[in-house]
Amino acid sequence: MFDIGSPEVLLIAIVALLVIGPERLPEAIRALATWWGRLKRWLALVSKQISDEIGFDRIRQQLDEEGMVEEIKALKIELNQVTGDLGTGLSELTGSGSDPANPSHWPGMPPSESVDEKTGPVQ
Repeated sequence: MFDIGSPEVLLIAIVALLVIGPERLPEAIRALATWWGRLKRWLALVSKQISDEIGFDRIRQQLDEEGMVEEIKALKIELNQVTGDLGTGLSELTGSGSDPANPSHWPGMPPSESVDEKTGPVQ
């Protein structure tokens, strides 16, 4: 990244020692190392987000090339139609005054006997 060799690092260390002083130099080095670590983590996070976004774009492009997106949209439309038909059928069953939980009210089923709780079956 930076083309810094050993002589340049030694020169920076000597200048830092003269400017900051020997008492505050260890504290300054710790602060610099903390900021350097935070910078590296932030750059790694940004790099990961960019690569994730590029990867997502590649997947989308590959799906477009294979025609999968149109097929998925068509399946979604078909599924919505089927669920709409099921909802209509269910509303017809429940809207006709019949109780869907009581099989005697289902079409084609014989009527059940009425039962009075006190006297028993009503004829």
